[in-house]
Amino acid sequence: MQKIITFVGADFTGKTHISRALGGVLNIPVYKAHDEHALFTTSQERFLMNLRYADPARLDIIKQTGTSVILDRGYPCEAVYSQFYERETDERMLEWLDEEYSKLGAVIIHCFRTSYDGIVDDLDPKLNGDNLMKITNLYNKYLLTSRCRVLNLCVDKEDLTTDVTSVVRFMVRM
Repeated sequence: MQKIITFVGADFTGKTHISRALGGVLNIPVYKAHDEHALFTTSQERFLMNLRYADPARLDIIKQTGTSVILDRGYPCEAVYSQFYERETDERMLEWLDEEYSKLGAVIIHCFRTSYDGIVDDLDPKLNGDNLMKITNLYNKYLLTSRCRVLNLCVDKEDLTTDVTSVVRFMVRM
């Protein structure tokens, strides 16, 4: 049975660590864009291009091959970060992607903290504790509209085993 799992959340929530560990447990490959950080610091308009062209192509590959995959970030991140940075996005494409992923039974794992006090991103100092909480709140608002099943995963304890177990239990209940 095909499994499509997308990890989202503000920076510093352990998405990459949890998704890789989950991939190992479920024997599912993890996809994370290698140029994510370079795009963020040099060319944020490319996120819109990715949304319009790369994301539909990736979805088509997933549909045609029936492969299971864990996505480390995805279209919900574009929805949230475009709002936060007040940059252009494509709402119709975001809605279409959400609908198509939901038809495939995709789930979204939203990693969050109850506090980001003392955290500042090294790539963008704007991503400090207060703003990371604003991003978390934007995710909470956006994910209420998603047609995909969503697990809100509090990562305050930073316990990888517990986090992976929580995701596996969520997946079993599907």
